[in-house]
Amino acid sequence: MKQYSSSIERKTTARAYLADANLSPKYCEEMCRYIRRRKLTRAKAIVSQIAAMEIPLPILVHNHKTPHKPGIGPGKYPLNVANAFSLLLANVEANAKNKGFTIDNLYIVHCNSHRASRPAHMGRQRGKTKRSHVEVIVKEKIREEKK
Repeated sequence: MKQYSSSIERKTTARAYLADANLSPKYCEEMCRYIRRRKLTRAKAIVSQIAAMEIPLPILVHNHKTPHKPGIGPGKYPLNVANAFSLLLANVEANAKNKGFTIDNLYIVHCNSHRASRPAHMGRQRGKTKRSHVEVIVKEKIREEKK
């Protein structure tokens, strides 16, 4: 069974989880930071723009020797991470539709990545692979009318 790192109520949220993905933990952390607390439709648009290399992903923490991009500072185009996140956001949207939520009111309340196990490469050039677990939780926000 999947273990989520948050204790958000299951009845009001929809979840998606990506386990043991061949993704860099550093770029996953930066992508989670960039799309957290955004509308799901806006986050999907951002991730698709990063995958199409239209906008770069701002690198805030792990930016040693990262080239600067106009308007944002240090940034890169992690295509593998962007493609995986687009599938993950599509999965969480499908889970939310299945629960009966309206897609226009969904916000990302929790987006987190963790380092996964690092198996060794075999052969002449040895090393360790980079792998990550990624989880996304969305919640429906309904605006209350003022009386």
